[in-house]
Amino acid sequence: MMTSSPASTFASNSDRRAFASATLTVIAITVSPLVCISRRASASYVSRYRIIPQRFKELTTIFLLRHGETVWNAAGRFQGQKDSPLTERGQQQADEAGRRLARELERHPGQIDVHVSPLGRTKETAARIARYVPLRSRDEPRLMEVTIGSWDGMSHYEIHMEYPGMLEGADAFNWFFRSPDGETFDAACARIKEWLSQLRSTTIAISHGLTGRLIRGMYLGLSREEMLELPVPQTGFYRLQNGQAQYIE
Repeated sequence: MMTSSPASTFASNSDRRAFASATLTVIAITVSPLVCISRRASASYVSRYRIIPQRFKELTTIFLLRHGETVWNAAGRFQGQKDSPLTERGQQQADEAGRRLARELERHPGQIDVHVSPLGRTKETAARIARYVPLRSRDEPRLMEVTIGSWDGMSHYEIHMEYPGMLEGADAFNWFFRSPDGETFDAACARIKEWLSQLRSTTIAISHGLTGRLIRGMYLGLSREEMLELPVPQTGFYRLQNGQAQYIE
């Protein structure tokens, strides 16, 4: 079943509010004839990341998937570029995503490329999806999760105890970029910009939560704040097409 309003699948009111905000933004930004720009995005941000021309959006479709739930997801640890295996639930999520994707691709003839983050959890997810979508894939390092450096693999409690004060004033969405040695927001956006700009055909991308937020946000022309508040479900996937992001479940 396809729907453009997946708010009912989110576990919390904050997820629903985040999705509602993103949905309203999509409606507002699709009026631009050249590029989708959020009305709340700053001028400097627009100048730096105005990189997805409407022509690209008309010619290229991206199916964006997040890996299934992992052991560290369930434990409340941010994995970054460290890894943990899929849980039984995560395996079921990957299988269901594969079945849904196979049905969706029946309407998309022609060349389809499959790009997979080289981290273990995404490759495990991709292997399960390949049972339903038997296409050759290739590793794409630019789809890797944002690393928070020495905080990779830690919980909020451990970060608070070992790095006192570093999370002060941060909210649930922007704390990732407080790490003293992690990847910066600009660096993460730069590699995603490079990847997006090189796509030439329908592409299945199997990536991660935070990186997936940035991919969707840059495609839609959202501000940093709007990007980081986007929901990151592990069931279903997003279809990025014609300047809009539609959640399919």
